[in-house]
Amino acid sequence: MSVALCTFNGARYLEEQLASILGQGRPPDEMVVCDDGSVDRTIDLLKDFAKSAGFPVQILVNPTRLGFTKNFEKAIRLCRGDIVVLSDQDDCWYQTRLAVLEHAFINNPAQGLIFSDADIVDQDSRQVGKRYWETCGLNEKRRNQIKNGRALDVLLKHNVVCGAMAAFRSSLCAIVLPIPEITVHDMWIAVIASIVSEIGILPEPTIKYRKHSLQQMGILNYSFKEAIAKSKQIGPEDYRNLASQYAMMRDRILQHTAGSQFDEKIRKLERKIGLMQSRGCLPSERWRRLPTILRDTFSLDYFRYAEGYKSIAKDLTR
Repeated sequence: MSVALCTFNGARYLEEQLASILGQGRPPDEMVVCDDGSVDRTIDLLKDFAKSAGFPVQILVNPTRLGFTKNFEKAIRLCRGDIVVLSDQDDCWYQTRLAVLEHAFINNPAQGLIFSDADIVDQDSRQVGKRYWETCGLNEKRRNQIKNGRALDVLLKHNVVCGAMAAFRSSLCAIVLPIPEITVHDMWIAVIASIVSEIGILPEPTIKYRKHSLQQMGILNYSFKEAIAKSKQIGPEDYRNLASQYAMMRDRILQHTAGSQFDEKIRKLERKIGLMQSRGCLPSERWRRLPTILRDTFSLDYFRYAEGYKSIAKDLTR
């Protein structure tokens, strides 16, 4: 079991995270740390940690910045364990995290990726009284979909898998690596895993997840009005970019698999691609958008692969 940790100027919270990894009841077999050119005390903290860890710790400092996604790709590629456990630099693990994950993978051999809930804490490590799943839109209906083997249906609406709470079998690396720079590593890994394997969920929190302004994912359970206002920050270029990302996922899977066992899931992926392409190419004149929007409404693609009426309203009014 390998821990893949990425750092960049993380000294403010890194000590707490490292202490929580050191305090695991089931320690990792190894830890790979890729630093993206920190100029604070991050490297010194990592070196001190490696001296007392009790398990191998590999620290690599990138000579030039790779960016968030490629830095995680590098760390994952260097891991040698059968399970890769992802770690951010500013969270705090509960003592049982690795033991719980190991138990879950052993008991569910078909599951290629498993992720948990988390308790949310603020910048001062105080719990805010919420858990991550309730803020990212992973409600009971969607949890049941995942439990029933329909994780892809959930992920094609939006990504509910946060890398900080996820672990996956290293056998998936043959398909997921390399990770395209235009995507986010947890979304890329989760969608591919949901197609070629099953995904498992752990309802109990395994970490304290720190909320701050620089995170990749935010709160998704907005009101109708808030969702429309928020979505106006996303434009046609973003939809075309998403279409490209999902097309890369489709192509990667087709390159590494044979037969028809994934045909149904590939078709869903292609419908997602088609919707993103349509939304990215809507005419500037609102009246000219109606035929395309009506087509994707009656086909139910807005409801299966976007946020339903919220997305329809956004495309009609932007």
